[in-house]
Amino acid sequence: MKLVMARAMGFCNGVKRAITVASAALAASGNAQGVAVTGPLVHNHQVTDALEAQGLHVLETDDEIPPETTRVVIRAHGITDARRKKLECACLDIYDATCPLVSRAQDVIRTQAGKGRHIVVVGVPSHGETVSMMGVDFPDGTPIHASLVSSVEGVASLPVDKALTVMVQSTFPQKEWNVIEKTLKERSFFQDVEFGNAICPASVQRRKAVEELCDSCDAIVVIGGRHSSNTVALTEIVAERKLPVFHVENADEVPVLIVGYKIVGITAGASTPKDVITAVCSKLRFLADSQTTTSPMDSALS
Repeated sequence: MKLVMARAMGFCNGVKRAITVASAALAASGNAQGVAVTGPLVHNHQVTDALEAQGLHVLETDDEIPPETTRVVIRAHGITDARRKKLECACLDIYDATCPLVSRAQDVIRTQAGKGRHIVVVGVPSHGETVSMMGVDFPDGTPIHASLVSSVEGVASLPVDKALTVMVQSTFPQKEWNVIEKTLKERSFFQDVEFGNAICPASVQRRKAVEELCDSCDAIVVIGGRHSSNTVALTEIVAERKLPVFHVENADEVPVLIVGYKIVGITAGASTPKDVITAVCSKLRFLADSQTTTSPMDSALS
């Protein structure tokens, strides 16, 4: 079994920055329970578990903040302006780990809405980044009304008498985004449509890299959290190419029967730690080395 690594995979700059910010908050706190985070810092439980072991805990509600909490980390996906204001009023030290792409998107929304344009947010409704973009306020605190589109069917409900500025969740599935973007551009009754951002470049890079793997491999292993949008997107790309795909979160989940494939590609989501990638690769190399003395069926039964 030959192993081929994707040319781009693993941590993106936004995830690296979020971990650095959270680590700084923990280092500055004299109380192990004094640092909270506004939700899962990133969508990878190995990362969040490691930080929780150091004392970082999720802030379950902003209405009853534990008295020992003195610092709060804003998750990489950002938060709504209303929630940020509530945390500021609680006199907490705020460590902002919001991905710069998300912060920039919120600024664009605020600016374009200020010009009278109607904001359209394309994203998964429950995703933290989508929620944060839907929750942007004007400088005076007045909420900005935005339309949420999660599929191409939602385009039909958008106002046709307003200038539109369209924002997309940075990890939204590329195939779905392409269809929505094309539909918005081609519908003649939308007289003024602008696009304020695009899919995250790191996500695009990783998606192109896995497509390249599909051209030369018999099966693909995707490493990353099952709640990670960008990791799931990689898995979906492989499935659409009709190739066997194995989505694993750690080395223990690598199936022994993978030795039945001659060339196996390896990729990982943007929030997958390097040590997890290394462990999965080591497991695959071990299985490849043992293939010379053990058949796939024997391995499955041992």
